[in-house]
Amino acid sequence: PTPTATATPTPTAMPTPTPMPDLAAVVASVRTSVVKVETRTSLGSGVIVTVEGNGRAIVVTNHHVIDDGGTVTVIVNDADRHRATVLGYDADKDIAALSICCSDEFQAVPLSSETMPIDGTTVFAMGYPLGLSRATVTRGVISGHWYDEDDGRWMVQTDAAINPGNSGGPLLNLEGEVIGINTAVVRDAGADISIEGFGFAIAARTVREALPALVEGARS
Repeated sequence: PTPTATATPTPTAMPTPTPMPDLAAVVASVRTSVVKVETRTSLGSGVIVTVEGNGRAIVVTNHHVIDDGGTVTVIVNDADRHRATVLGYDADKDIAALSICCSDEFQAVPLSSETMPIDGTTVFAMGYPLGLSRATVTRGVISGHWYDEDDGRWMVQTDAAINPGNSGGPLLNLEGEVIGINTAVVRDAGADISIEGFGFAIAARTVREALPALVEGARS
């Protein structure tokens, strides 16, 4: 009998992998939105999240950065000084909204729309640790997240280095979105037990929910 030819299988095209965003390019794109926040007794960081049509910018930072009640100055682009107005704050959630006015050079970065970032997501923290004159960058991952019932806020844990002066600055993903607002770090657990990579940020979800009321002047 005549043998039956076997059909040659059609190769399956392999999907083209999505290239990872270049961290240096993302950092460059958000740098002008990360600001330094100064008061008479405190140094911290912040991030521009909204720029209005009149050139007014809304800055988010930690409440503990601006709670001394004095004059607040926001420094943009590492050099441009602006007198800030405290619009509102929530001391329990440790967030505050400031406004600076006015410039057509202000640039905002979006708050992430994710309900909660996935553990293991690459992130980077940006701000002014130790009062440095130029914003610096540290890289890490999302280590975990949870709801803080005592203070009514969602929290994100990260191993990206956070130091004094980073407070109020953004924790960002590789799409250049704000994942959280850096707020605290644990350095030791007592009994001479040192800890590394145990930093915390207020999740963007909580910031998004609280921001409209803060901009309208809510204070608690």
